[in-house]
Amino acid sequence: MNNFGTILKREFSSYFNSPIAYIYIIVFLLITAGLYMSTFFLVGQANMRGYFAVMPLFLSVFIPAITMRLWAEERKLGTISLLLSFPMRSGALVLGKFAAALLFYLTALACTVTVPIVLSLVGSPDWGPVLVGYLGSALMGCLFLAIGMFVSALFKDQIVAFILSILICFGMSMLGAEFVAAFIDGWVGGLGTALQKALGVLNHASDFERGVVDWGSVFFFLSFTVILLILNTFTLDSKIKLRSTGRFYVSVVFLLGIGFVLNLIVSDIRLGRLDFTEGRIYTVSPATARILSKLQVPVEVNYYVSEKGKMPSALKDIRQDVEDKLSDLARLSSNFTYHVYNPLADAGKLEELEKKGIVPFQARSIEQDSLDIKQVYSAISVTYLDKNTEVLPQIVPQNLGALEYELVSKIYRMTLEDAPRLTMVAPIETADPRYDDPRMRALLMKLGQTPPEERDDYQGGMQLLRKEGYQVSRVALTKEEPMLNETDTMLIIEPKTLNDRQVYEIQRFLARGGNVIVAAQPPMFNYSPTRGGGLEIQPVQAPAAVNKLLEPYGVQLDSDILLDEEIEILNVSVPKRIGGLFNAMVSMPVKAPVQIRVPAADLNPDIGITNRIGALLYLWGGALKLQKSVMDQHQIKLVTLAESSSASWTIPFKQTPLGPEDISPGDRKTVGPKPLAVYLEGRFPDTFEGKDVPPWPQAQTPDAQQPAEDEDKPGPAPAIEKKPGHLIVVGCSQMFTNNALGALDNRLFFQNMVDGLTLSEDLISIRAKNQAVRYIENVTPGQNLFYRFLTVALVPLALAVMGISRFAMRRRRRERYEKTIASSAVGGLA
Repeated sequence: MNNFGTILKREFSSYFNSPIAYIYIIVFLLITAGLYMSTFFLVGQANMRGYFAVMPLFLSVFIPAITMRLWAEERKLGTISLLLSFPMRSGALVLGKFAAALLFYLTALACTVTVPIVLSLVGSPDWGPVLVGYLGSALMGCLFLAIGMFVSALFKDQIVAFILSILICFGMSMLGAEFVAAFIDGWVGGLGTALQKALGVLNHASDFERGVVDWGSVFFFLSFTVILLILNTFTLDSKIKLRSTGRFYVSVVFLLGIGFVLNLIVSDIRLGRLDFTEGRIYTVSPATARILSKLQVPVEVNYYVSEKGKMPSALKDIRQDVEDKLSDLARLSSNFTYHVYNPLADAGKLEELEKKGIVPFQARSIEQDSLDIKQVYSAISVTYLDKNTEVLPQIVPQNLGALEYELVSKIYRMTLEDAPRLTMVAPIETADPRYDDPRMRALLMKLGQTPPEERDDYQGGMQLLRKEGYQVSRVALTKEEPMLNETDTMLIIEPKTLNDRQVYEIQRFLARGGNVIVAAQPPMFNYSPTRGGGLEIQPVQAPAAVNKLLEPYGVQLDSDILLDEEIEILNVSVPKRIGGLFNAMVSMPVKAPVQIRVPAADLNPDIGITNRIGALLYLWGGALKLQKSVMDQHQIKLVTLAESSSASWTIPFKQTPLGPEDISPGDRKTVGPKPLAVYLEGRFPDTFEGKDVPPWPQAQTPDAQQPAEDEDKPGPAPAIEKKPGHLIVVGCSQMFTNNALGALDNRLFFQNMVDGLTLSEDLISIRAKNQAVRYIENVTPGQNLFYRFLTVALVPLALAVMGISRFAMRRRRRERYEKTIASSAVGGLA
């Protein structure tokens, strides 16, 4: 140990006794942190996956720069003989140099700490993947250092050692890439996949980027590190101490062969892994365990997959990955059984499988220098009692992360007696508002006239729910299109008007214990270009008819315009004159405070509906007014789902375009946060108890401007049994339109609201764990510049100052020493 410590101290101090160490670390930080920050604020996500994803390529160059001198310089200067003359084993000498180089590399890696510091300042990162990513970089550094040392011991020329080390490190990195494995497989079937598993660095590093410590990947890095250090020791004994070179070459081939075969075997064994992500998103969810534990009757899951040899390179491991997932689920319940079949093994059943929806799909494959298309199977069927078989038709690596939710959600829905039913009330508009009423359109068709073309802004949400297995009925909530019986949840989105009968139907449904989601907003906005090349934002008053529905529960929509400094930049299409010849629609980025971004910090993390949502686009939405006294009177529980930021404010509605004085908060007293979405639970009052049922209004005719009431009066409202109901109110409907539903996490929020009220919050937690994106906060240009400086330039500047100071001190010390020697020499001569 004394010899090891002596070498470690000597080698490590030698790095910082020359400018090379400081220059190396400074260049390393400028390149890695600089490239990462060049797109950081554009991507807008608080994670370091992009940083660690390119680390293997950076280290393929930077690590050989450390190792090229370790042995080559010793041999060139002749100091290797002095080292070998010391009473120590070659192994201690190798370990000492390796430990010193590793310590120096870890020092350089530690200097990148400003990156996670900035992440914490602008967002709320998941620290598990960050720490595990650094662990993966450390293990990768061990391997590349061992490679560089081994190569350096073979050559006297540092440049040769540097270039050859780069080629080996870069080659091992690229062998882990999917496209390289596919290319090699195209020439020699299976070879590319084998090399990827046994030698591919990118393949093994990807788990660490996601926050997962795979023991197979740990074994890969450590096994080859140990083997190469052993070979380094053999190199000293054979090449430098001039012992048997033949035995050396045999040892190299033998040990590298053992490492290759062992890693190839371990890659198929699956040694297990540790999930360090928040919520353990790559591990079977506790909610899944709860759902499967309630199975009373066996569920049969069949996985149909082509044999491995006929799969493209990208799909060769899909069977193993799916089987691992199914095996994890089977351990949770004895009533969950699964089987794996090769459909082509029994050609007689292919027609039967096709009737179930299990058909082959096309997958691209590289065959030598050309692209080929293969027909492959990778599908799952779920059978439960006499219910219709549910099918997941295409299981590929891209959707493997959602397999748990897709499978468990289908099982959960199949165990229900009836499919959940939704009634959706949302406008289908025409150019002329008079023809929005479906009764008017039917009348025009009877008269032989063509109704105006309709525009459905909420069709995407309806299709999304139907894809999730809901029975969705789109109604106008009129006498001709009433709410369906046995409705589980009502969705009231952007109600233009609500007559008394519609209010009656909704309130009575809620009082009977129903679930209702209301999304509405009083103000709308029109964007129009100005002569100066800018945009004019014109408020448009929308009817606040929904207030008479919500007022009895202590909730109202604020008619004022809500603005917030948390802004989401949108691209708006506007007409523009091109060359003075013709008009064309061009896309213009717009940054306006009515385009509100609601970050995770302003969402309630304690309820499944908003937990693990990264951010929402609250487009043109308004604030909610809450009357706690009304809720307390009726014992209604209130949970706030979302709020505006503390930098939000309101202005009274105005008929003129928004001006500079409106979009700046100034010294206004109405500063946020303000409630944007709330969840109410309890026994809601029956406001029509003891009153007559309001009649349905008559259909409007082209000559009649106001609808008339039916002559037949419905009579008194029948008595109902009050049960606990659930109500979600969102002060924004535009966030659920076809154009905005896909923005940020709006789609996830929409699904969570429906699932949370209709089914189970367990499904929400399963789905959300694979879709959570952590967005960064909006920053000012000054903050942007400061964070870039903190990440890229602060540590390099500090290192430069430290290096200059250290060399100045060493120079003064050397000068004093030389003066002392000179004076001693003069005294001796005297």
